[in-house]
Amino acid sequence: MFLIPGVIPNYKTGPTSWPVTGYNGVGTPTTITGGQLVIPNTGTAAGTMVTPAGALAVTCIGVAANDGAAPRSSQDSQNPAVLSQQPDIVAVHYGVDIDVTYTTNVLAGALIVCAAAGAVQDAAANVFGTIIGRCTQPGGVIFGTNPIGSARIAGVI
Repeated sequence: MFLIPGVIPNYKTGPTSWPVTGYNGVGTPTTITGGQLVIPNTGTAAGTMVTPAGALAVTCIGVAANDGAAPRSSQDSQNPAVLSQQPDIVAVHYGVDIDVTYTTNVLAGALIVCAAAGAVQDAAANVFGTIIGRCTQPGGVIFGTNPIGSARIAGVI
């Protein structure tokens, strides 16, 4: 298989590749941490980049597999010696079990929704259209003890 330099392949059975908001100077630069839920950006060039999901986001497309940040330059008051070395493209997984950050206690098998800053929380009484997956952490997640746990992320279903 031949790949054209500069083209980002999207494999049918794997994650999709998304630029981080702020890519090529478009939109407000964003930083994404691997394990955060992500949504398509809004505003300039809407739907072409990703940003961390907010609470009860209805456009969650999956979970970032790696850290990413919009490229920084010395033109935005940053010291060029410490510019971001993170990739500006993240792999976005869906339909997988992956570790995410929880903001509430969640029982194993319970439905989950987006929480602030790309985390997840118990769906509780939230309605269809905000459910993004299910807690798959054996024994569930006790937020106060360890907020990191496994989840099956499907994106908004």
